[in-house]
Amino acid sequence: MIPALAILCAVGAAAPAPEWRLSLSPADKTLMLRLARAELASKPFEPGSVNLRFVTGLDLFVSLYGEGGRRLRAGSPSGSLEEQIRACTKELRKHPDLPKLGDYRIKIDIVRSRIRLFHPSELVFWKSFSPGETGIKLPGDEPLCLLPSVTIEEQLATPEAVIERLLEGSRQGNRDLPLELFRTISFIERYPGGAPLELYRAFPLVRRITRKDLRAAYLAGAEWFLRNQRPDGSFNYLYYPLDDSYEDKEDSLARQTGVAYALYRIYRQTGKHAFYEAGERSLAFLLRQKREKGGIAFLATSRKGELGPTSLLILALVERRKATSSKQYDALLGKLGRFACFMMKQSGEFYTNYFFEEDGFEPAENPSDIPTGQAVLALVRLRGELGDKAWLPAAEKAARFLITERPRKLLRAGLDDPILADAWLAQALRELYTASPNYLYAEHAFTIGSRILESQLRGECEPDFVGGFLTQPPSVCTSASRAEGLVAIGKLAKQMGIPSELYEDALLNAARFLIANQFNRENAYFLPNPDRAIGAFRKDATDLSVRIDYTRHAVVFLVELEELLYGHPEETAAR
Repeated sequence: MIPALAILCAVGAAAPAPEWRLSLSPADKTLMLRLARAELASKPFEPGSVNLRFVTGLDLFVSLYGEGGRRLRAGSPSGSLEEQIRACTKELRKHPDLPKLGDYRIKIDIVRSRIRLFHPSELVFWKSFSPGETGIKLPGDEPLCLLPSVTIEEQLATPEAVIERLLEGSRQGNRDLPLELFRTISFIERYPGGAPLELYRAFPLVRRITRKDLRAAYLAGAEWFLRNQRPDGSFNYLYYPLDDSYEDKEDSLARQTGVAYALYRIYRQTGKHAFYEAGERSLAFLLRQKREKGGIAFLATSRKGELGPTSLLILALVERRKATSSKQYDALLGKLGRFACFMMKQSGEFYTNYFFEEDGFEPAENPSDIPTGQAVLALVRLRGELGDKAWLPAAEKAARFLITERPRKLLRAGLDDPILADAWLAQALRELYTASPNYLYAEHAFTIGSRILESQLRGECEPDFVGGFLTQPPSVCTSASRAEGLVAIGKLAKQMGIPSELYEDALLNAARFLIANQFNRENAYFLPNPDRAIGAFRKDATDLSVRIDYTRHAVVFLVELEELLYGHPEETAAR
C-alpha cells in the first residue's frame, strides 16, 4: 500500500446533524486553500469572506499530498470553516513528517451529511456504503475517521475492509461500537498553490471536452504504451498504481496485438514517429509468435492457433499499410486472411482455435464469441486495403451468419434479447455496407447501435458513472469497446445522410466518462509513482488497476471519435 504518514485522524464527536445547505463558490474554496497554505507557512492571512464564518456543526479535514504518495491529514470537529482550517493546519505544522512531503498539494474535505448506526451489522450500513463516496467514523474518547477518498486511495472496496482498516487504529477493537457514515464536499489544489479542483470519489469529474482534450487524452494513452514497452517489444500487461507493481497473469496474445493495432492507428492519425517505432517493436514480438502451415499463417500460443489475435494482427498490418503505403507485409496479410477463411465453417460460423499439430478445431465458446466479429472486420479491411475482391464473399458469409443464425442460437440458449451489443460486428457492418451496399448490413448495424445506446448510463446514476455502459460502476474496457462500435455506427449514419446527433451526444458523454478515468497530473496526486500511471485508463471508478486493453480500447475510440466529429487530419506527415 501507499506509505501513509497519517491516515486515521483523531477528531471530536459531534451530535447528529442534517445536511447543511451553504453553497461554496470557487472563490470561497480558493480562499480556504490560500488560508490553509498561509497557516502552514506561518504567514498572516485574512480571508475576509462571510461564508468562511459559517458553522456547519460537522467535521472538516485538511490533507496534504506530497511526493512519493506521502500524505498527512488533520481534522477539526467544530467551529466556523475558518476556525476549523486554522485548527487543522496548526496540528499539521507540528507534525515531524511535514518537511518530508516536499512540494505538496492541499485538499480540504467538509462533511456535508452523516448518519449514525448502532453497530456495523445494521442493514443500512451495507446498503449505504459506496467506495469513494462514504466515509466512516468511530466515535468515542479517541474517535477515528476514514475519509471517503481513503477508501479509493487504499482500495478498500467492501464494508468489511473499511471496518477492518478503521479498527486497526482502535485500541478498543470492539466491532459493536456505534459508527457514523458521512459524505463530504472535497476539493484540492490543481497544483501546489493553484486553484481548487472539485473532487468526486477522489477524482475530478470531466464536464466538457474539446478536440484538444480528445487529442491530449489519446496521445497520453499512446505515450503510456511507449513507457510500458519491454525490450522484447511486448507490453507490461497489468499495473497496480498503488503498489507501483506489474503482473502478467491472464495476459494474452489478443491484448498484446491490440496494442500494436492502436499504435499504428494513432501514428496514422498524428504522424508521430515514436508510435510507429513502438508499433514496429511490437510487431517484431508478435511475428515471433507466428506459425505457418500449408499456405496459411496465424498467431499461436503453444500448439494452438487463435482466430482473435490473428484477426487483430491483420487489423494492425492494414493500419500500418495505410499509414506508410508500404507493401512489405502484403504476402503475410494474404496468408493471415486465408487462415481466417480456413477457420470458417460452411455456414459462416467460425472456429476460434486451431490445434495445428493435431489438425483439429475448437468451436467458439459461446454464440457471442468476440473473435468472430474481429474476423469479419479483418476480412472487410483486407478487401478494402489490398483491393482483392476475393475477401468480400467470405466476410459477407460470416456477417450473414452473425445477423441471422446467431440470434437463433441465442434464443435457443435462453436469452430474451438475441441481438447483442457487438461492437466489433458493428464496425465490420459499417465497412461491409460501404463495400457492398446491402441494407441488411446497415439495418443490423443500427439495431446494434440501439442496444448500445440503451445500455449507456445517463442522469439516473452517480455523476461519475454518466456516459459509461452496462454496469454500475461501469467498466472502462466495456464502455470503450462499446463506444468503438457506436462511433462506427455514427459514421454510417453520416455516410447514409441520416442525422447522427443522437450518436454524437452519446459518444461525447462516453468520452467524458473515459477521460475522467484516465490518470493525469491532476488526479494522480495520491500515487507513489505518478509518472508510471499517467496516460493509462483505470478499470472503473472504484478500482485503480490498469490493463493494456483498457487503454487500447479507450485510445482507439478517442481517435475514431475525433475523426467522426472533425474529420481526418492531413496524412502527409505519416506518408
